[in-house]
Amino acid sequence: MFADNQASILYGGAIFSAGDLTVTNSTFVRNCSDYYGGAIYSTEGLLSITGCDFTENQSAYAGGAIVVQNGNLTVSGSTFSENSSATLGGGIFIKEGVLIVSNTDFTENSSGTGGAIYHQISSTFPPVFTELTITDCTFQGNTTTSSGGAVFYLSALSVYGSYYTAYVENSLFSENSAISGGALFLSGENILVTGSTFFKNSAKFYGGGINSESDNLTIQSSLFEKNSSNYWGGAIFSKRSLVLQNSTLSGNTAEQVGGGIAFNNMGYDWEIINSTLTGNAASRIGGGIYVFPGMYGTITNSIIAGNTAASTPQVVNSVTKTNSIVQESVAGLLDPVLRDNGGVTKTHALLPGSAAINGGDNNALDDTNQLIINRRAITQDPRGEGFERIAGETIDIGAFEVQHTFAQVELRMVDEKTTTQSNGEQTTLPDNLTWIDEWSGYWLEIWISTPAATDLGVLSAAMNLSYNTAIATAVSIEYGAAFNLNQTGTINDLTGLIEGLSAESSRTDAGDDQRVLFARIRFESTDSDGIDLDLTGQLMIPQSPEFTVHQTEVQLVGSIATEEVQGPAPETLVFANPYDLNDDDKINYRDLILFVSVYNSDPREVSSDYAWFADLDQNHNVNYRDLISLVGNYGKSKANQSTVNYPQGFPDTWNRHLTVETTLLPQLSARPVEQASAESVLSNVVESLEPQLTPAENEKLAQVDIEIVDLPEGVLSNTVHGTIYIDVNAADYGWFVDGTPDDNYEFYASGPYTLIAVPSGSSSAFGTIDLWTVILHELGHLLGYEHADVGAMQESLTPSERRLMDWNDSADQFFMEFPTQSLLTSF
Repeated sequence: MFADNQASILYGGAIFSAGDLTVTNSTFVRNCSDYYGGAIYSTEGLLSITGCDFTENQSAYAGGAIVVQNGNLTVSGSTFSENSSATLGGGIFIKEGVLIVSNTDFTENSSGTGGAIYHQISSTFPPVFTELTITDCTFQGNTTTSSGGAVFYLSALSVYGSYYTAYVENSLFSENSAISGGALFLSGENILVTGSTFFKNSAKFYGGGINSESDNLTIQSSLFEKNSSNYWGGAIFSKRSLVLQNSTLSGNTAEQVGGGIAFNNMGYDWEIINSTLTGNAASRIGGGIYVFPGMYGTITNSIIAGNTAASTPQVVNSVTKTNSIVQESVAGLLDPVLRDNGGVTKTHALLPGSAAINGGDNNALDDTNQLIINRRAITQDPRGEGFERIAGETIDIGAFEVQHTFAQVELRMVDEKTTTQSNGEQTTLPDNLTWIDEWSGYWLEIWISTPAATDLGVLSAAMNLSYNTAIATAVSIEYGAAFNLNQTGTINDLTGLIEGLSAESSRTDAGDDQRVLFARIRFESTDSDGIDLDLTGQLMIPQSPEFTVHQTEVQLVGSIATEEVQGPAPETLVFANPYDLNDDDKINYRDLILFVSVYNSDPREVSSDYAWFADLDQNHNVNYRDLISLVGNYGKSKANQSTVNYPQGFPDTWNRHLTVETTLLPQLSARPVEQASAESVLSNVVESLEPQLTPAENEKLAQVDIEIVDLPEGVLSNTVHGTIYIDVNAADYGWFVDGTPDDNYEFYASGPYTLIAVPSGSSSAFGTIDLWTVILHELGHLLGYEHADVGAMQESLTPSERRLMDWNDSADQFFMEFPTQSLLTSF
């Protein structure tokens, strides 16, 4: 072990090497250097690292753990954790050398540029066919204050222009962050990224996943999920040529343009082949793809659908599209949920009857990158081995290739068993329960169906099912009438998993023309299950059963394999029981005593934690109607599985808190708010309302306080006992605190009561939550206003928006005086 060593004269806190050096099975902890290489400095040779751990090493300039200059570096089977440098390469800095890294983890390293790795090669370096190889590595939580949250790669070599010379393969990049290139910043001649996953990486400006300035970046068989940028390119920002093949971009967001991809250079072309871009979003332009005017690109065999943006939600019409599907909706086209459909990565499965099936051009993938000598053929869809890229005679459109006949698995959450025919079939399925209370038991039914064109019955089914074990316990499994052989299934309530749920059918026609019940699971609320009342916060936040089916395998008669697709999971919500005021799973005299203690009170005016819940009809008065409702349920308990009768409007009338509308992913660094600023905005809003209110109402608002707290996920604000509680960082979107709220200069009008932030990169209102609107909403509740469909009293607020109250008679005057479009920042 090398621990707590220091190099005060520039190089190598633990080791200085001039020549070849091999280091194996060693640990380097808290070593530091004043300039280069917190743990190791190597020059003029090959440094080989195998099975080593580097933790909390640091340097004042470059290479928190390792520096290699004018030499080569190979790293395998090692870990780099919490290493840091002030300027270049939190884990590794290598200049003028070849870097090969395999089977290595980089976690929470940090630097000015290249959070985990900084690699630079100049034009004078002797040409090599391979400059950089990263294989089977994991980069998690690395950060930089500039470019390349995980890896910064810059090469000026251009000798081998017909070869890939840099590779990133089969690697995972998650939750890395940077100003530009949340995971990767790449600038070289020809670079190949293949078989890799980019998840929840973020950039302040360009490229939440990748920022590319490479002459030719090729991305194959990769997944970009939930990456975000505060400016351009939620997943990918490309200034030069990009070839995207056999890949999926899902759920990525950009606050300006290009939720999936943003292209920004007229001198380079781009191609997208057999890829799927869906569920991506941008605030302004190009939810799927933004193309800078004048750029030329082609989309072939690809799906660009279900993306959202204020303008051009998919991609501009001028792009050349061949055998591709570009449309607003994904209904009937693909599964909107990115899920495990087998193989090494998640995908959006095509649905039975999808227009994408057998709709592509078999030659499209082979016709790409013809000038690259060492290009790689694509023979499998992104899921890898066992999932042929062309299954049948014609390739499918998009990243997903249907391998077999479909079998669809659907879940239904019901309070009573669904009646079936004697063979377990049913023509139509029941609706899912909309909501239940925490005491309720229910059945989860699993149904299987095959396309109408298939006349084969279901022979067998097997799967695992996970669920939220905190709110209910799985107590029994029943199988459908058709599945009477070899029944298995083990309930593990500690982990919330039903494992090995499987059975076979003795019939040959089960599910051949109708949906067939495979199994149903009984869930009950036991002593260890439930949802506590939030007495302090006075919030009624529901929970989800969180049903997820894993590792599904359905076979048809004759042992014919199927392509399993899943219907939407039940959206049933589970709410706490407000009659059980003391949370002891009984409605008895103890609850009655608590109820009587707040009887005849207005929950907004008293300090009791129980008054809000005792106001069972939520009319701001605990009165005889609430007492009758309580008495009607008196004596009921969870243990007796009693059915509780709820007042009309429950649970909708209980949702008075303000939530965030989550079209875009949260910001990289959400802006908190200081107490003094919150108090100042409260004072400004109260003052602005004074002309519209009575003296009594003005006096009431003058007594309102405001506090900053950590509210539940997605909640912006709530008011309790005359105090407005706001979330510390606006549900991770950051607060906009307006220093000049009277002029609304940061916004433009989009409707009678809605303003939108001007989309400028320097605007602090854009992409954040307007504190002025949030406080106005809560004051509205204190004045007796309920949630409304328009204006400040809407139940959720979108980032970048300011909303007005519909009582505001000065609204018309406001719009007359509002700045014209000429004041808006040009894009």
